[in-house]
Order: sequence, then structure tokens, then C-alpha cells
Amino acid sequence: MIKYKIEKNFIVLLGADIVGKGLSFVVLIYLARVLGAINFGKLSFAQAILAYFLLLADLGVTTAGARELAKNKNNLQHYVNNILGLRFVLSCLSFFLLVLLSIFIPKTYEIKILIISYGFYLFPFSLLLEWVFQGIEDMKYIAVSRILSHIIYFILVISIIKKGLNFSLIPWFWVIGGIAATIFLMLIFNSQFGVPKLCVGVAFLRKFLHSAIPIGASNMLSQVYYNMDTLMLGFMKGSAVVGWYNAAYQVVLGVLGLSLWLTYATFPVLSDTYNDKDRFESVCSHYCRNQVILVCLVIAVGTIFAKHIILLLFGTEYLRAVFVFRILVITLGIILINNVFSTPLLATKFEKDILINTACVAILNMGLNFLLIPKFSLEGASIATFLSESVSLGIVILFYKKRFRQ
Repeated sequence: MIKYKIEKNFIVLLGADIVGKGLSFVVLIYLARVLGAINFGKLSFAQAILAYFLLLADLGVTTAGARELAKNKNNLQHYVNNILGLRFVLSCLSFFLLVLLSIFIPKTYEIKILIISYGFYLFPFSLLLEWVFQGIEDMKYIAVSRILSHIIYFILVISIIKKGLNFSLIPWFWVIGGIAATIFLMLIFNSQFGVPKLCVGVAFLRKFLHSAIPIGASNMLSQVYYNMDTLMLGFMKGSAVVGWYNAAYQVVLGVLGLSLWLTYATFPVLSDTYNDKDRFESVCSHYCRNQVILVCLVIAVGTIFAKHIILLLFGTEYLRAVFVFRILVITLGIILINNVFSTPLLATKFEKDILINTACVAILNMGLNFLLIPKFSLEGASIATFLSESVSLGIVILFYKKRFRQ
């Protein structure tokens, strides 16, 4: 039954993500080709900035909320009301800080506007109820919302490019897609559970944030070594180099996004079965087998056909990204194996272990980027990511053995 539930959720989410992110990926390739490496690099840099503020606006609340709902479905309305109120406050604060950063950042006016435009996504993001449907293990609505968001984004971007309009409108199309997804999930929630009421209960939040903040801090630090390379390349090497690097990086992230649906579908089941050792170990074993198969497939295809993939998707202007792509594909395999050990820790309230691991690796990644990027440019950034994720895997295995193999 558990295996069936995970696979059902995974298939629903994977199918939807293939459609939704497939459209988004088509847009990515289209923009990279039409805009060229420099303008594509500007968009990538602005998106990298936004990623940090999305994490600040979340602060680990959605992961902790999904975990608690998986175990306390009877208190759904109470959790939703308080968490939505908290997330809205955090999003307002995040947007204010993002605007301040945009004003003082040493970049052109065009890039500043791109960053602020993307920042408006924080508001629909604060009301997005994906975490609720994840917690109650009803994934089909998440799937539909994401397809809807990507379809709208796809149609708007293709339209603007064909009409020859300014590419600075592209962030606004991302915001519109986010608004559509938020409204859809809110309507579904209203029809099933009633209208949520935003509130901030001090007693509830004090207890809840105790477990959420380590997750949020871990996610923020994770973003350091997922996006710091893009930011540092932007400051040290310019927009063209960012464009080349992100051509390879976004392909890898797209595959990672698809693979994470298995993690997404497994997470609430791990939380629900933690007190039953046999069932918990059965879920972990099933999760591990699926990840290993995926890793072998991804690394084999990605390393052998790297040059063909880059040429097919982006053209000769992005050939500089071939070596980077091979390194990042291998790194992706390490990340997927890492998830086998980190997801059970995160799902069972050992989030502080994840925080310690992430903090160590984030510091290592920053140091490696400072050391390697000035001399080796985008190739150095990819090597820094590979070395950091390798160390991360070693640390998380030690934590996993400590918690579950006694």
C-alpha cells in the first residue's frame, strides 16, 4: 500500500512536471537562442537573486508545514491559517529587502529593474498552497497548478518574442503564471475546507518556528552553493559567461526538478511511517532503488552525449558549456544519492543535521568559488560545485548512519 501510494503520487507529479517544465524548458532554450548569451545571462543573474529571497520568504515553513499536516490532518485549518499569515509577513519583508539590494547593487539599471520585477513573484508565492496538498498527499492539484503556471508563462513569452517587445517584460510573465497557480489552489482549498483566515498566533508560531527555522536556514545555505556560482560569475566575469554557464546548469536543474518529484512524493510517507521501523525502512529501501536507477541513467546519457545535447539545444554560441555540462551531470548524480540519505533525516525532525551539513558545504563552496572562478571561469565554478556536493554526500551519510543504523 505504501509503495503504491508513493508511486501513484510520483507518477501524477512526474507527468505534470514533464508537461509543465517541458514547456518552461522550451522557453529557456528559445530565450537562450534568441536573446544571446549576454541578455540570457542578465535574466539568469536576476533569477539567481530572486532565489535567495524566495527562501527568506519561506524560511522552511512549507516543509515543516507539510510534515506536520502529514501527521495531524485534523488540525489542517489551524496550521493553514497561521502559516499563511506568517508567509505573507515574510514575503513583504523579503520584497522590501530585495528592493533595497537592487538599489545598491553595482549593476546596470536594466538588471536592477529585472531583479525588482521578478521580486513581485514573492506575493503570490506567499499564498501558494502546494505544501498543504503535499501534506495531505493529494498531489493531483499541485500537478494541475504547475501545468497551468507553465502554460501561461510559455504562451506569454513566445508572444512577446514574436512581437519583438522588450525582454524586460519576461519576469512579469513569470509573476502572472505564479498568480494563476496560486488562485487555482486557493479555489480548490476553499471548495474542500473553506476560506482560510490569515492570522499570526504567537504561541503557535513560537513552537512551529523552532522546527521550521533550521529547515529554512538549511535551504538558504543550500542556495548559496546552488546559486553562488552564478552570482560570482556575474560579478567577476560578466553576463556572457553567466549565459554560457546557465545554459548547462539549467538543463541539469531541469532533470533535477523531475527527479525531485520522487522525493516530494516520498517525504510525507516517511514522516507518517517513522514510528513503524519496518515500514519506514521499506520506504527508504524503495526510494533508494529508484534513485540509483535514475543516477545511472542520467550520468550515462549526460556525459556521453554532452556536446550533442548542448549543440542541439543552444547552438554553437554555447559550445563553451560542454565541459561544464559533463561536470554538472556527474554532480547531479551525487545530489540524487545525497537525497536518499537527507530526505529521511528531514522528514523525521533531524533537520539540524541537515543544517550542519549544509552550513559546512556552503562555506566550502564559497571558498572554492573564490579560489577557482578568477582563474578558471565557468569551468572553475562547475568544479567547485562538484567538490562541494561530494563532501556533502560524505557528511550526510555519517548523519544517516548515526540516526538510523544504531
